Parts: sequence; C-alpha cells; structure tokens
Amino acid sequence: MLDFYLERAYKKKYINEKQCMAKSNELEQITKMIYKWIKSERTC
Repeated sequence: MLDFYLERAYKKKYINEKQCMAKSNELEQITKMIYKWIKSERTC
C-alpha cells in the first residue's frame, strides 16, 4: 500500500523522482527483511 502512495505522491508532484526512488528502495529493503523474518520464524 505504501508503494501506491509513493507513486501517487510522485505523479501529483509532491515529491521528485529522486525522492521517490530513494523511498522505494528503502521500502523494498524493509519488505525483504520482514519476509526473511517471517520465514525464519516459521522454521523454528
């Protein structure tokens, strides 16, 4: 859902492309960490 809001903010010119890409990359890293955390909890 956050990626949708980032895209909308970019299209509405609230943020520029550089800011959008930076936040998208941060969001991607957080998502990867959460999925790895969930995966490791399932194996315990």
